[in-house]
Amino acid sequence: MAIVEAKRGHLHIDALLMNIAASSLFISSKAEVRDDGRGFDPLLLEKDGKPLVAAFSSSDRPRLHSDVASYILQMNGREFFLRLPPKYGVIINPGYATQLIIAPDATPSLRDKLKA
Repeated sequence: MAIVEAKRGHLHIDALLMNIAASSLFISSKAEVRDDGRGFDPLLLEKDGKPLVAAFSSSDRPRLHSDVASYILQMNGREFFLRLPPKYGVIINPGYATQLIIAPDATPSLRDKLKA
């Protein structure tokens, strides 16, 4: 997995983020999500008092948090990052060894790269 390679220093963080943006993500929701996106209530975690949206790299990983958020929204990573509200970060695979935190202050530059 790319996150493991990046943590070992074999993959640059920018390449990892572009890899994630090109992949499907599975975002946990505490409520059922309608086709138009209404009802989406993401699983939020926190680090240093800042909100992080929980997202996963495969469809089976959200089960770890299904007691809190039992619905899953599948979305292209690029779309997900572009729609992420300001001041929110992301935690990919929370609770797993392959976890990655993207701090809220790093998401604006990621969005700028994805818009280009």
